[in-house]
Amino acid sequence: MGQTHLMFVFFAVFMRSQFCTAQDKEPFNFNFFQNDYHIDTERIELVRYDKNYLKRYEFRTFKYNRTCTAFNITFCYVMDHFDMKKLEIVAQAYKFASNEYRLFPARFGFNFCDAIQKNMFGMEDFRNCGNFTRCSVEKGKTYHVCNWKINESKFPPLIPTGRYMIEFTHSYLSHEVVVIRGYGGVVRPFA
Repeated sequence: MGQTHLMFVFFAVFMRSQFCTAQDKEPFNFNFFQNDYHIDTERIELVRYDKNYLKRYEFRTFKYNRTCTAFNITFCYVMDHFDMKKLEIVAQAYKFASNEYRLFPARFGFNFCDAIQKNMFGMEDFRNCGNFTRCSVEKGKTYHVCNWKINESKFPPLIPTGRYMIEFTHSYLSHEVVVIRGYGGVVRPFA
């Protein structure tokens, strides 16, 4: 499958995700399954967060075992009546080319609570370890997500081999709350 065809697939996915309306019978299905590649996870870094919403937001990347990278996440909201159901995420991919990360035509927008409930990208595993067990938070309480591992089978199929950065922008009622970046690569063991 050629690079042009893959670009068209990602463009079609992007367009469908951006223009899906309430009038559509079914929203875009982000419940991907792939077994074509592996994700070589490097790290996740916190770029910035709004202290009007969050008192604390931390990521820690570590080796869970010889072959798997895991993450610990700690956060504490300071805003009264913060409704997690209104937290939207936009994920924009960048591919490493010519010694820099360049815009890649893969962009997804989704609701945080829907992503956990529908296990988009393997996010349901947020609830497996720690005290973040449901999609609601209390003001001033510190939440922990521990030993979270990326579920590579839940990522979109047919992503080209290479190094990537994905920037996740979390917004609450159109206000930017958190920006994080994840770094890693798509590798095919038998290519």
